Amino acid sequence: MVWGDRVTDPKLIAECGACGAQAPRGAMFGVEGDLRCDACAAGVRQRLHVNYRPLPTERTPRATALCLAIALALFVCTAFIWRAGTRDAQPAWIQALYQDWSIWAGAVWKHVTSMFLHIGIVHMLFNGMALWTLGRAVESSWGTPAFLALFLGTGMAGSALEWIASGAGSVGLSGGICGLAGFLIARRRDHPVARAVMHDGNVRFLLGFLVVCVLITEFGGFRIANWAHGGGLLTGWLLGLASRHAQRRALLPAAAMLCAVFVVASVFLAFGTTQVSFDGRKTWVIRDRQAFRAEWLAERR
Repeated sequence: MVWGDRVTDPKLIAECGACGAQAPRGAMFGVEGDLRCDACAAGVRQRLHVNYRPLPTERTPRATALCLAIALALFVCTAFIWRAGTRDAQPAWIQALYQDWSIWAGAVWKHVTSMFLHIGIVHMLFNGMALWTLGRAVESSWGTPAFLALFLGTGMAGSALEWIASGAGSVGLSGGICGLAGFLIARRRDHPVARAVMHDGNVRFLLGFLVVCVLITEFGGFRIANWAHGGGLLTGWLLGLASRHAQRRALLPAAAMLCAVFVVASVFLAFGTTQVSFDGRKTWVIRDRQAFRAEWLAERR
């Protein structure tokens, strides 16, 4: 029976299996034979939740959706609103988004803005679906700041490498998309989301796609930004490897520095050749890009 605040009926008293404390049965947690008092049960709950991480569905990939929306809006502008003629027929604010010779004067931000421009509906749809799939997985699992740093950083590095090596600018999200893919490939061993998204079949498809792109560029007469693909994939993969070894804190900055090296080098290096118009788009002359860079900068001093 219960008299005031004292429990006098032994059947209503229970003993904690961890510390031996006695308390009313209704204040215990667990099942008969393995009961815990409130203090011991709190410790168990704390240990169970110390490594808890939200499921991917608990985070809305807002940054991924925003990047995709910007690319779609610019595609509508360049494909439907100002579609006539060449780039010169487009507004100045759109022309300023493309990679051009002003990069040699330090306008490296054009490596990022050119990522959001696309040529043709197939180009836009393919990149859009890939970004939504890979970006959503990365942002949901690692967070928005990590997604933006990875996507924009590897995309910028890929665009810069394309500018350095190919002798021409590039457009499209594919450099950053390859960076996301490289990151997920590197994290397949230790992260279930990366393993599910970049399973063996998707890895084989990606590698096959990159080989086909190289063949089309070399033998099909249609130039694809293969250096941007390769640069994005390489830097994303290195960042993924570095993030797996958090105890080696020098790895992540070192991998990130590789992205910065490509961007900085794009200001000073220009391999290959380029077409230069000397009489208003009628006569084009093939020039060595490094020599033309020196002349272009000298005219602006």
